[in-house]
Amino acid sequence: MSEIKSRFRMVDGLSIRYAESDGPHERAALLLSPWPESLYSYDATWSKLAGHARLVAVDLPGFGHSELRQDLLSPTAMGDFIVRIADALGLAQPHVVGPDIGTAASLFAAARHPERFRSLVVGTGGTSVPLKLGSPLDEWVHDEDLTPYRAMDPKAAVTAAIGTIHGYALPEGRARGLSRVLRGPAVRRPDGLRPRLSHRVAGPR
Repeated sequence: MSEIKSRFRMVDGLSIRYAESDGPHERAALLLSPWPESLYSYDATWSKLAGHARLVAVDLPGFGHSELRQDLLSPTAMGDFIVRIADALGLAQPHVVGPDIGTAASLFAAARHPERFRSLVVGTGGTSVPLKLGSPLDEWVHDEDLTPYRAMDPKAAVTAAIGTIHGYALPEGRARGLSRVLRGPAVRRPDGLRPRLSHRVAGPR
């Protein structure tokens, strides 16, 4: 039974975490990890897919355990980096699976380098421009000063973001703004169920 075994490789000066399935195949698939998960999000399907194609799963720069470079944090730049990843790992014309943060990047990669990819499977990623967001997400996305966000505890910040997106409510008496959420009070859904946050939210495997 094949399982994910991650390793690291330098790509364009960055330490990139990736995993590769065993055995030769004519077909190849490049699997991009979604946020806030990592390449281990393919755990459940890895063995089955590995019987049909050479699999290469990758944490994109700044996500999972791959090194970040600020100039790559745009869909176009990240798309070009996907091509460099494919080059570095010997993927001539792979199928690409790009959920979440990989959606926009892989779409730009395919638009700018259409000959490089056999197919794309994308979804759950933001592709609408201009973005139409409610509060407080709109303020967070368009805030030009990132200093307060960089100072946040990652687990608390993700908890707050997920709570906002999915309509979770703070327990009565604790709804006193985002600062309280970031100090870590319990977050509850209106139906009384606690959201189950993956251990990878605090630090992806």
